Amino acid sequence: MKRISPVGDMTAQQTIILDLTGESARICVVDPGNQSLEISRQLIAPCRVAVRDDEAGIRFFAGNKTAHISEDDRTLIFDNLPAALLGVDDNELQSELALAFWNEICDTLLNEGLLKEPVEAAKGYVIPNHRSPPDLLERIRTAWAKRTPCIAAFCHEAISLVMGFLQSNAFSLTLRDFDYSVSTPICLFAAGNKVVDVACFDYLLTADAGASISLRNYFHTSYNDLFRGLKHSNWSDSFSVLYSLETPDLPDSAREVLDALFAAVWTDAVVKKRLQMPELQWLKAQGAAYIASCCSGRGASTGEYTIETAWNIGVRLDHDSFHPLITSKKFEEVRSSSHSTLQTFKLQGHPGNEMLVQLYCGFSDRVEDSTLLGQLTLSQPELASLSSGNEKALAVVLKLDTHGSGEFTLGLLPGDRIVSSMPFALPGLVI
Repeated sequence: MKRISPVGDMTAQQTIILDLTGESARICVVDPGNQSLEISRQLIAPCRVAVRDDEAGIRFFAGNKTAHISEDDRTLIFDNLPAALLGVDDNELQSELALAFWNEICDTLLNEGLLKEPVEAAKGYVIPNHRSPPDLLERIRTAWAKRTPCIAAFCHEAISLVMGFLQSNAFSLTLRDFDYSVSTPICLFAAGNKVVDVACFDYLLTADAGASISLRNYFHTSYNDLFRGLKHSNWSDSFSVLYSLETPDLPDSAREVLDALFAAVWTDAVVKKRLQMPELQWLKAQGAAYIASCCSGRGASTGEYTIETAWNIGVRLDHDSFHPLITSKKFEEVRSSSHSTLQTFKLQGHPGNEMLVQLYCGFSDRVEDSTLLGQLTLSQPELASLSSGNEKALAVVLKLDTHGSGEFTLGLLPGDRIVSSMPFALPGLVI
């Protein structure tokens, strides 16, 4: 559970918001004294990093400095930095790629006059891809600590989008008078040119004039896969509000998908809204700016937001999905206490040399929308003992504590032999 309160004082520092969730990086600066948090100064930069090995050694180029660099036998180009950071297994390379990009962002802000001295007083808030595991974010934080300004927090892109929506005119003008004295399930679409973001959450006004948000699901997908993604959504059997925020230049093919979706929701019990939003591409940054103001506050106050989410946590079974060891429903029941669970598996087929057992968490069981928390390896002898015809079974034990961390263990039964174990941390909404 996370609480954020609108009591922040951003008058003493510049705040940099860096959104890394799109094809390009979106950067904005909130100046000291800007209590409205309006984004008046903003930049867009390519999420591109090139690595070149030449006479000068291994060099990194990022952002606009890669415009005239082509890939060859001595040059490697990562066109989408967030995807590269998720796909690269080398921790040192991850850190170097991230640092090269942050250096370019800081230099650009300084050269454009958007970042003013003293640079050390500025704070950065980053919106990473929602699938980014906590250990990757810590490596990025450590790498970026070599260059000022420092990173104050990472804001989960789901809550950045939701808070941007709740602070926008789209919410205040059309849904502010809706009855939120009971928990209201809302499905929000942020419909861009190629990708649509989907956030499902419950919204409740509390007795102390605050609000409670329970984040049920979040993913982004192409319009062709939108209906398939919604089938896996973790929400109530019925929802009360269906809201689509759409870029003004939405392609006809995308608009047809949304038309079909809204037409399929035929009941009058659902409030359906569609709105063109020219500033849609900056909505997550606006939400992160609000979160930044709350993070700089001095404690809770009336009007705060209480934010909760619930994860499915489990082991990957195939290319598309993982098997929950703890379902989101169970997670809600045990979030305030420690919890352990054990499940056994029997393997079929001929054993290979080794097998990776991967631990995922997500709003649904879809691997493509979830976060890889870590992996353990079963050796060839261990696989052979688990193959068809043998009596042994693979025991998977998951221990979860109250601080969003736990332990993942593999063992063999009977015999209670522990094969391997690893700690893990769940994604945070603001870390």
